[in-house]
Amino acid sequence: MQKGNRKISREKGVELVADALFLGTQTKEIVRNLTETYGVSKSTVEKWMTAARPTVDKRLAEAEAIRRREQEAVIAESAKKLHITKERVLEELAKIAFFDIRKAYNVDSGLKSIHELDEDVAAVMAGIESYDVKEPESGMVLGTTQKVKLLNKLTALEAICKIMGYNAPVEARHTGRDGGPIQTETNATVLIMPSNGREVKNAGN
Repeated sequence: MQKGNRKISREKGVELVADALFLGTQTKEIVRNLTETYGVSKSTVEKWMTAARPTVDKRLAEAEAIRRREQEAVIAESAKKLHITKERVLEELAKIAFFDIRKAYNVDSGLKSIHELDEDVAAVMAGIESYDVKEPESGMVLGTTQKVKLLNKLTALEAICKIMGYNAPVEARHTGRDGGPIQTETNATVLIMPSNGREVKNAGN
């Protein structure tokens, strides 16, 4: 294909490259379009790309910031409508993390009926399975067995730690007292075997 004879300034070339990169156009496609349209060399286009990169990075960062603000606004509005707060989330997680299984049973060690469960107990239950226990030969129902599946306490604790920042890395101290180097003391016990064959024990302080 014959290269175009249209003239283009460096400033305009950098601007076109920045727009193309921002829109996600492939590098080879940008080079081909500019070399064919304006008759510039590949090396010239590559220089324009280098010059355009700070502008592209800035525009991408601004676009990402706008996207995050919009996403946060949507989340905040949804949380407001559903009355979701950090305190409420922590409260529900705490029910799971610190649940006492004894609350699910009666004084006779039997599992409470559904209508007997309070909100705290119901909040930690992931599901209840019931099935009949039958006499093998006659098939007569002897009773009913219920299996209760509880939500994971460890997962709830991990979520609480994450929300509260308990898993944040501890800042290491790189200097000693008054800004000086950290002093290290080592206590050791050394066993020395003299030439006479007797063992001598030298305990370090």
